[in-house]
Amino acid sequence: MSDVGGAGTLILKDMEMFNEAAMLMEKIEVDIFRYLDETIAAWVNEHGWEGEYNSLEGSTSVAPPSWRIPDLEDCFAWFEFENANQDGTDSYDVANLCGCGDTELGFRFRVEHRIFGGKTPWNNCMKDLPESADGLARLEFRDEGKGVWFLPVHIDKDQLALAYENEDYAEAFTPLLNALGKLKEAVPVLDEVLNKARGRI
Repeated sequence: MSDVGGAGTLILKDMEMFNEAAMLMEKIEVDIFRYLDETIAAWVNEHGWEGEYNSLEGSTSVAPPSWRIPDLEDCFAWFEFENANQDGTDSYDVANLCGCGDTELGFRFRVEHRIFGGKTPWNNCMKDLPESADGLARLEFRDEGKGVWFLPVHIDKDQLALAYENEDYAEAFTPLLNALGKLKEAVPVLDEVLNKARGRI
């Protein structure tokens, strides 16, 4: 790897400072994503949804109660908070959250394929979506194909810095709350997609 712009040399010359910054960044991430998970959990409780919360481990997910499999703890569909790039990232998660990294963070609609007869039947069914699915684009969901949609969440880095300083994330996380609201709006549309898939089993 070439030393683009002399960045590597600069880091080595100021190794103590950059090492301290890297360790501090890890602490900052833990604090920010703890508040992020708490914000999601509060919204879930307020709206009667269900969820799991551990964003730094990639296991934060939410779902309306109607998507729960009867008599089981699992859901047949849910929204996963994760990277837009499913191949991973070299950036700090907080950088991705603020649009400063090599990918984005957001909510991805996922399903338990076995409930719908397997991945191939699901994919085949998704080739002919109901017209209502166009409404997901109006909610800023990106169609990734094969019945997968992604809703990015962007937090302003300056507001996040102020929130971290004051330990008050309410204003900075407004885009997160807006995104959660869009998930709720998307449920009736996605229900039509899910019902269509059930009808093909």
